[in-house]
Amino acid sequence: MNGDDDLLTIPSRFSVHETMDRLATVASGKGMNIFLRMDHAANAREIGVNLRPTELIVFGNPKGESPVTLLSRRGGVDLPVKAVAWQDDNGDTWLGYNSAGWLKRHYGLADRAGAEATLKAIETDVAVLCRAAAGTD
Repeated sequence: MNGDDDLLTIPSRFSVHETMDRLATVASGKGMNIFLRMDHAANAREIGVNLRPTELIVFGNPKGESPVTLLSRRGGVDLPVKAVAWQDDNGDTWLGYNSAGWLKRHYGLADRAGAEATLKAIETDVAVLCRAAAGTD
């Protein structure tokens, strides 16, 4: 796994579209909701811009995320969880998501009771789903 403690990234063995199909399938299979799926490259084509394959998915479960939003309403802008898959200049596919550490720092949750364990649980669950989607589990 690559990352600078903000955006954690993993390589995928699949195309961007297949990676996101797989992520939607494994997340749904774990009882998570798929709230949004956006194809940035398709949107770019609509305005005449050539963008390598890039897709975003927003997914989650209120049971895991609501406690964080309760601690910081501003955190609602980053929850439910988002993951982005993209094709780099070499044609490789990557899948990325925000780290628990970034969420904790960004929303000032370091001293909030229960935040650390909840955020770490979210990150662990997302990591498992993303590795399965990327074929690296």
